[in-house]
Amino acid sequence: MVDGLKRSIPDIKSRVSYPGIDFKVVMDQSVYVRSSIEALAQEGTIGAVLCSLVILLFLGQARMTIIAILTLPLSVLASIVGLLYAGQTINVMTLAGLTLAIGPMIDSAIICLENTHRHLTMGSSPKDAALNGASEVYFHRSR
Repeated sequence: MVDGLKRSIPDIKSRVSYPGIDFKVVMDQSVYVRSSIEALAQEGTIGAVLCSLVILLFLGQARMTIIAILTLPLSVLASIVGLLYAGQTINVMTLAGLTLAIGPMIDSAIICLENTHRHLTMGSSPKDAALNGASEVYFHRSR
């Protein structure tokens, strides 16, 4: 969007009928937004790799590891879709909020997976284990 607007400045200048009016880019937040998106992608990748390694190391199950790897990008995608439907834009503030939310989300995902694994080893069905493991995390976080 910003690049298109910058390319159209000469065309806009030619349409202005008042002499002496000049168009200049005074402030460009796209530089910060682009670097924040790159940082978010980098931190997300590092978080997903570390999270998956911890789960693979402690639980030893590839299925749980895949679930953890998918949690991060799906959550960020859902957040971006939510921003779109709320009429918000991706800017420095929303990216900072996403960055701050990633840490607790990864923590909750690991705890939820560990709880589910514990319930599975205690003999619960997969459905009951998932419900009980997730509800324990939910009730702990909501207090």
